[in-house]
Amino acid sequence: MRSFNYLFFIGNVVTGSYLAIIQDTGGENNCRVWSQNNHGCTGYSATFAKLKGKDCSSFTGAGSDDKSVKIDICGTENGEQVAWVTVNKNGTVAFHNREGDTSSCTLENGLKVPSGCSIDDHADLYGQSDLVLNYNRHVRF
Repeated sequence: MRSFNYLFFIGNVVTGSYLAIIQDTGGENNCRVWSQNNHGCTGYSATFAKLKGKDCSSFTGAGSDDKSVKIDICGTENGEQVAWVTVNKNGTVAFHNREGDTSSCTLENGLKVPSGCSIDDHADLYGQSDLVLNYNRHVRF
């Protein structure tokens, strides 16, 4: 009898999982947030900072004492913003849309590039968004 062990690591695949990634896009040293299916929004935010080394904490258009910045994401509809993101200096990213949906997570590397985080909007029902499945299969030959 041979035994095959399978370990499946599924990261951020739970239904309702959201992803935020701080990154420089297009080599222009612009820091933006990527949203993956966050309340139906997939795409990049507007630029919120200029990249300095690997740091995105110097918010564009914000005062030096400002602890957060609000940026647009996912465009407009009928002249109204569909969704927006609040980026905080402490590394927390909050997603909002005009329907009142909100979710947030804390970036793993703060405002350093690259940095990401994910959450599950059903965390109180289903638990963590990262899931490890252990599957042991025994096959006879």
